[in-house]
Amino acid sequence: MKQIYVESYFGNGYSRFMQYINNILDHPKRGSIERRVEIIKFFDEFGEKATRRAFAKSRSTIYLWKLKLKRAGGKLSALAPGDRTPISKRKRVVHPFIERFIIEYRTAHPGVDKTTITPALTAACNNAGVRPVSESTVGRIILDLKAKGRIPSSSKITLNGRTGTLLVREPKPKKKKMRRKGFLPHLPGDLVQMDTVSIFTAGLKRYIFTAIDVSTRFAFAYAYKSNSSANGNDFLGKFIKVACILFLRARSLQPGYNRPDGFR
Repeated sequence: MKQIYVESYFGNGYSRFMQYINNILDHPKRGSIERRVEIIKFFDEFGEKATRRAFAKSRSTIYLWKLKLKRAGGKLSALAPGDRTPISKRKRVVHPFIERFIIEYRTAHPGVDKTTITPALTAACNNAGVRPVSESTVGRIILDLKAKGRIPSSSKITLNGRTGTLLVREPKPKKKKMRRKGFLPHLPGDLVQMDTVSIFTAGLKRYIFTAIDVSTRFAFAYAYKSNSSANGNDFLGKFIKVACILFLRARSLQPGYNRPDGFR
């Protein structure tokens, strides 16, 4: 259990205290907020010198945090660190000769990587009196040119040894994986977490697929002989079916709710 330090302004009652604690439970920067709360507690208990030695935080910083808390009415979210992203970001400046050479080289030799291009580019730069760049910089320039669509996309070419057929495979667009990050679920089904656990007992190995709905905390588990993608797809279908049935039954118990046709 994690303890959170609070000041005397929560002395009016438990409900008011919980309102301020709930203010950071789903905060994306909860870790930083709780650390600052602990530093304030340490400062009030041991003083300025000990706080500076333990956390490298000055007296003015601690009082600034306390001032933010006071102005926010005691809400702990006021201690969240601000956005430190610079307004004017540094932009990569590439010599026109280097950029032109990489574009022409990749056009003539589709699919070559930075390791192949760098030696040829270095020799060309030395002959032209241009300062050469490192291999990692060449890789970053290639990525920038790809994003701008200035170099052709590479295709994989394979030869069938039995038939002699030449196959050209176009690169498939990458699918962006979904990540939770700052997403906060509010309704049932907004976010479901799944995992697999393997258990070996009595000479048998089984894989237990588990899923839990983050909003309602409804959990479901099912055992399979393997953790294949087919079993994962089957488990997800079972979970959705069971969750929908339980949700409809819960809704049917509410007054004034009309059951859909065919529902028992």
